[in-house]
Amino acid sequence: MTDTTGTTDDHVDYLIVGAAFAGSLLAAEFARLGKTIFTDKFLPGTLMNCGGGLPVKVFEKLDVEIPFRNVSEGIMCINGMEHRFPCNYVVVDRSQLDAALCDKACAAGAVFKKLNYTGHDPAISTAFFIDGRKKKISMTYKKLILAYGLYPHKDPFSGKRRKPWPHGLAQVEILSGESTRPNSFHFDISPGLDPGYAWMFPMPDGRINIGAGSFRNSGLRKTMLSELKNRFDLKGAPLEKGGGVIPLTVTSRLQKGNVIIYGDAAGMVNPLNGEGLMHIAKFADRLVRAVSSGKNINIAWLTSNTFLYLLTASLVLKIINIGSSATRISLYPASCRLVASIRRQLPK
Repeated sequence: MTDTTGTTDDHVDYLIVGAAFAGSLLAAEFARLGKTIFTDKFLPGTLMNCGGGLPVKVFEKLDVEIPFRNVSEGIMCINGMEHRFPCNYVVVDRSQLDAALCDKACAAGAVFKKLNYTGHDPAISTAFFIDGRKKKISMTYKKLILAYGLYPHKDPFSGKRRKPWPHGLAQVEILSGESTRPNSFHFDISPGLDPGYAWMFPMPDGRINIGAGSFRNSGLRKTMLSELKNRFDLKGAPLEKGGGVIPLTVTSRLQKGNVIIYGDAAGMVNPLNGEGLMHIAKFADRLVRAVSSGKNINIAWLTSNTFLYLLTASLVLKIINIGSSATRISLYPASCRLVASIRRQLPK
C-alpha cells in the first residue's frame, strides 16, 4: 500500500527511512514481523538514474520481474592492456529495480509514505518528517532503520555533525545505443597517483551505462567520461545523468539502542569498485533474523562474511593510498591486475 498523504501514525513496529534498494528490501522482510512503514522524499523508481549489477543467484533471490542483461565477462584495461576474467552477473535499471522492490514490499504488507525525514529523538523513540504540504509529521517506533544513503558529515545515529566519513565520488550517464562490449563489464583503470576508474556496461532495452569513480572526496578527474566516450566512439544521446558519494570504509556497528543503519549509511559498498547491491542483499536476511530473535545485531554483523569482505577491501584501499603516497608510484593498477588474475582462477 502506498500512502502519499502524510497521515500521522501513532506507533509503528518497524519504521524504515529510505525506499531505494536497501529500504524497500528490508521493508518486505520486516512487514512479515509487524507493522512496517517505509518512507522517502522521492517516489521509488524516480531517483536512481543508473544501472546496477548483481550476481545471477542474488538477482534470482530478489524475485522481481524486470528486464535485465546478462554479463559473462569482466575486463580491466590498464595502461592499454586488457585483463579479462569470467563473471556471472546481470545488469538492471536501478529505477526499475527500486520500483519493483517497493511494490513487493507493499504487497507484503508494508506501507510506503512520501515524507521528508528531518531527524529523530532516540530518547522518546520518535522520528520526524515533513509531508508535501509542509506539515510536520511524527511517528513513534520500536525499531528505526535508517537506509537513506550516506551523509558523510552527519552521524546517522544522532544526526549531529561529525568528522567527514571517508568517501569518494561517482558520476554516471545513461546513453542510448548498444555497448560495444555487449556481454562485459568494462573498466578503465586510471594509472595516476590519484586512483580512480571509469566503466561501461550494457543495460536493458538498448542503453549503455557509463560512469567514473574516485577514491578521494576532492573530486573526479573531469576528462574520464569524455575519454571513455571517444575511445569507444559512444555517440548516443545522454538519457539520464546522476552521481553521488561512495563510502570508502565500513562501519563496525549497525545498531545503537533501537536505531539501525543499513546500506550506504553503514558503508556496505566495496570501495574498490563501488559494488554495493550484492552486499546489501546478502546480509538482509541475517539482519531480519537477528532483530526478530532479539539477538545482538552488531555481533551478527561483525562475524559475518559480508563485514569481513568489506573490511578487507577498505584496508586494501588504505594500504594502496598510503603506499602510493609514500613511494610516488600508483599501486592501484597493480592491485587490479592481481584481482583479475585471482578472478580467473575462481569458479564461474
